[in-house]
Amino acid sequence: MYAEIHINAGGGTGPEVLVFGKSEVANQYADKVCNELSSALNLPNRGVKTRNLIVLNETIMPAILVECLFADSDDANVYDPEVIARAIVSGLVGDDGSSNGEWKLGWNRNDVGWWYSPDPINKYYYTSDNGWKEIEGEWYIFDSRGYALQNSWYHDENNNVWYYLDENCMMVRGSKDKPLWKWINGKCYAFDEDGKMYCDCVTPDGFKVDESGAWIK
Repeated sequence: MYAEIHINAGGGTGPEVLVFGKSEVANQYADKVCNELSSALNLPNRGVKTRNLIVLNETIMPAILVECLFADSDDANVYDPEVIARAIVSGLVGDDGSSNGEWKLGWNRNDVGWWYSPDPINKYYYTSDNGWKEIEGEWYIFDSRGYALQNSWYHDENNNVWYYLDENCMMVRGSKDKPLWKWINGKCYAFDEDGKMYCDCVTPDGFKVDESGAWIK
């Protein structure tokens, strides 16, 4: 997760957080950070906005750009770097429970999400460094903090392939010669038996998808 912190300008008021697009992980964290800043500074919540900025669309990992408040408005009267820092940390980390409480073998969960520990005694858990992990016949991938991606796209930069992790954190995949179709944010995408999204082609069941993978109606 990459976060860049800015102070806004333009005469507005309140915090906003910018994201690029497909990453549900970035959107979830952006929403939490924006809510925390709005509450801590007692300013209007301008919400999460999509922007095509280099720092967002050229960053491989999920990325957010935090605009804390407006320096050229009354927002400046409540500027407090300590309050802002604590609000952003709370939005990004929250009560993650990873260093306290009882761990169990296998799946664990807290307010942030799910993580998997094959060695709870030593508090070892999978992260993005471990790559794809097959667990009980299903495939999962984890972020740098150890949380399983959920309702989220994952882009394999090496092979330029997109995958999708569903509400159960499982890789969405079809079967041989029979894609699995899934509606995501109002568009329908097809995935093969290895979980790879079809793009810019005709799928084995005869439907056209565009360069982004979306079904062409």
